[in-house]
Amino acid sequence: MGAYFSWGDWDCSTQAVKIDMAIGETPLVINKALLVELTYEHFFGNAQRFGVFGGLGFSLGNFKAKEPEYDWDFQVGIAVKLWTL
Repeated sequence: MGAYFSWGDWDCSTQAVKIDMAIGETPLVINKALLVELTYEHFFGNAQRFGVFGGLGFSLGNFKAKEPEYDWDFQVGIAVKLWTL
């Protein structure tokens, strides 16, 4: 489940915020895990071919344990669009 928000003109919007939430079983964390992640992206120029992104996430898992497992996720990078419509 997630949401994607961008602002500005639809055809030339350069910024966006993405919120994701996932629940599932993974090979690393048993008894279900919950992941919540927030990401920001910004593309440059008229062609919007290159951009940057950054995000922060948190996961909580193994809910049947006395002390559930938790983990943080931090991401930052450079984006290159391969194609656009």
